[in-house]
Order: sequence, then C-alpha cells, then structure tokens
Amino acid sequence: MFVIGPGPYISSLCYSVLKIEPYDFCSLNCVYCYANWYSRKTRRVVGEFEKIAKKLKKRGLKTIPFRLSTLTEPFQPIEQARKLSLRILKISRKYSIPLIINTKSTIVLKDPWKSEILKLHDKSLVVLQITLITHREELARKLEPRAPSPRERLEICEYFSNQGIPVVVRLQPLIPGLFTEKEEIEEYFSLLKMAGVRQVIVEALRCRREDLETLIESPEYRDEKFWISYSPRKPEIDVIKPNREWIYGKLKELKNVAVKAGIGFTTCKEGLFNLHTVPNCCGIHYLEDYRLRPTLYEFWKYGKLYSGEGLNFLENEKYLYGEKLNEYPRIVRKGLKIHEKILLEILSEPEILAKIILK
Repeated sequence: MFVIGPGPYISSLCYSVLKIEPYDFCSLNCVYCYANWYSRKTRRVVGEFEKIAKKLKKRGLKTIPFRLSTLTEPFQPIEQARKLSLRILKISRKYSIPLIINTKSTIVLKDPWKSEILKLHDKSLVVLQITLITHREELARKLEPRAPSPRERLEICEYFSNQGIPVVVRLQPLIPGLFTEKEEIEEYFSLLKMAGVRQVIVEALRCRREDLETLIESPEYRDEKFWISYSPRKPEIDVIKPNREWIYGKLKELKNVAVKAGIGFTTCKEGLFNLHTVPNCCGIHYLEDYRLRPTLYEFWKYGKLYSGEGLNFLENEKYLYGEKLNEYPRIVRKGLKIHEKILLEILSEPEILAKIILK
C-alpha cells in the first residue's frame, strides 16, 4: 500500500519508493495517464499512514520521504470535499515525515492546504513538484484537458518559490514531437527560471502501442524503429519507449539549456547519471533529516558498478539498507527489502545493467 511495486527500473534507480495515494481515481483525464495501468487500493490509507508515522516517531527513526502521490492527482477537485490530502499534510507535520508533493492543482494555493504546506516548509519537510509537460496553452488543453493551464501551474511555482519552498518541475512524460525547436526549449526554461524553479526532472514517454494515436501528430509515431520495449528483460512487455539514441540526444539538449538557465537538471528512471547537475534526482537534497535507499547512482558515483561489492561501502548514515531496515514498520520494511534484493540482482547481471544505465 505504501511502497511502489518493484521492477528493474524502479528498484534500481528510484529513491522515492514510499508513496501515499489518497485517491484511487483521477478526474484530470490526461491522455498519457499511467494510472489506468495499475490497480490501487486506497481504503483507510490516511489512518494507516498515521500509524506508520506514529511508529517512526516513537522509535526515533528518520525515514525516506513519502511521495504524495505517484499515479493520481492528490489535489483533484474532490479533495475540496474529502480533504484526504489535507489530513496527510497535517499528519506529516505532526510527526515530522518529509513529503514530496507531486501535483498540477491550483488547490494548493488555497487555504487550508496552502498554510499546511508552508508549515511543513517551516520544518524543512517538503519539496513541491509541479508537472509541466509543455508551456504551450493550446497543446496542454489537448493533452491534459481537465488540468490547470501551464500559466496557472507556473503561478504555483512562483508563489511557493517566493516563500522559500524548493520547487521542482517534472517534465514527465517528455513526449516525442514536443520541444523540437531550440527556441521552444529556451522559452520553456526561461519561464521556469522566472518562476523560481530550482530543478527539472525529465523522463521520456512510455506507453502502449495502441495509445500512440491519442498523443500528437509527429513522424516518430509512424517509425517502428523509433520505439523499443520498455522492459530490459525478456519476455518483452507491451509497453514501449523511444530508442536510447533519441532519449540521450534529446535529454542532453534539454540539460544544456537548463544549465544556461541556471536550473538543476536530472532524469527519472533513465540511467543518465552523467547528465545530472544536482545531487538527487527527486530533489530530496533540499530537505533535512531524511534517509535514502541506495540506488545504482551510488554505485556509479563511487565506481562500484562492476565491482561485485555489496552495499557496505555506503558508510553515510543517511542510507537505509540491510539490517538497518529491521527497525522499520513491516508495512514499509518488506517492500524496501524487495527493492534492495532486486537492486543487488541487477548489479550481478551486466547485460541488464547495460540496458538500464544509458551511456
């Protein structure tokens, strides 16, 4: 319920695998939505989250930040009536649980949500991530028909960055056919800079073949060679993504413009560590008193990818692994151990490792 499902990319590359999904549906109807791919059970999620928070507080344990949320909009219109995300914000503040908020919603600019986010910031417990896949208003209406406009989302960024809150933009998914002109890329990053955005996270589109026609008109969608299987293992699954050459070339182009704009740049589940310009792909480094799970990044950073070593070279107390996990509530401990097991398995499979880390 509170740990993202394991897999080759998530388990080996993702820091923020702890999640809170207050809603099991989303009313925004984004055409690229991943929520329909997964079954979700969110009953009693707020109460169960509070139990976890109490146990962590009682045992004096620091935690990996929780993500609010991963698949559905936590501040969609029904939140104004049900206030599940508001309760999560209050629980996080009460028990000092660090949060990564991922949203497109302008509800966060309204009280009591706004004031709760500001109170979390007073305790250095929040990173605000705003999804913005394009700054072009007309295109956004087509791809995200019920979401706030790009202009409104930039206003969210500007308000909270002016309050000192670390604001990160998620360019996820990066859809082929967008950002084809340098001027468009420069305009996008210029708007982010003016809004006070500190970092951009980019992940290329992944989708089913039958979903391609719902996106935009672009030559890439008719080129079979442009697409490869998303899975690094066999048998291949029905989910596809752009080929490695396109991903690396486009993300390098975006990174270069981000650097010129003075904005941090990272990728999400792409294995392109050499393009990262800030310490953590999720922006967790903007928080205080948090813990991290190890990923392939640590092995890459310290030259340990093909060393055959385990995790013991990570002496920094911020890292949770091995026996350190035994103190944590079972509801999160079990999932974290599964992710760790898969990470170590991938390190022992050079062929899979080479598919996950792009060079």
